[in-house]
Amino acid sequence: GVEAAAPPPERDGTRSERYGTVVVEKDLLRLSEALRREEVLSVDLETTSTDAAGADLVGISLGTRDGRCWYVPVGHRYLGAPAQVDSARALEILRPLLEAERPGKVGHNIKYDAVVLRRHGVRLGGLVFDTMVASYLIDPLRRKRPASSPFVPGLRSLLPTRRLCFSRRCSRRILRR
Repeated sequence: GVEAAAPPPERDGTRSERYGTVVVEKDLLRLSEALRREEVLSVDLETTSTDAAGADLVGISLGTRDGRCWYVPVGHRYLGAPAQVDSARALEILRPLLEAERPGKVGHNIKYDAVVLRRHGVRLGGLVFDTMVASYLIDPLRRKRPASSPFVPGLRSLLPTRRLCFSRRCSRRILRR
């Protein structure tokens, strides 16, 4: 588990067992180290564009199989934006975790995330599952494939998971058994 990295504080100052925002370098270091012990990790990026070739990184979401997730803001630029770890420093800290074969990485359209990370000097390693590819295989005629809802009827029975969730605090939760 990720017990070694205490759940980051929520906005109201309380601690959450499920969701957190990591805005301090020391917490990101502890989280990165703890997540290396996971079997699988969901990865999702928040960016400025749907075009991976020109997208700037805004945030990184990381989730575990048991449904815990963390959001690491790195490029929020607006009045009142939260404190955040510098983008280059956050990627330096997360590079060993993201480039390693283990934990395996899961995502929705994870090729996009891999391209954006590669542009930022990180080679995403250990890709094991893409929920968007799975949805195409199950229903190739479906036009939309949002990460915020079950992709197609029957997907739950074909995967070793119950659902993929989307939340404001963590862009994607890992596929749960």
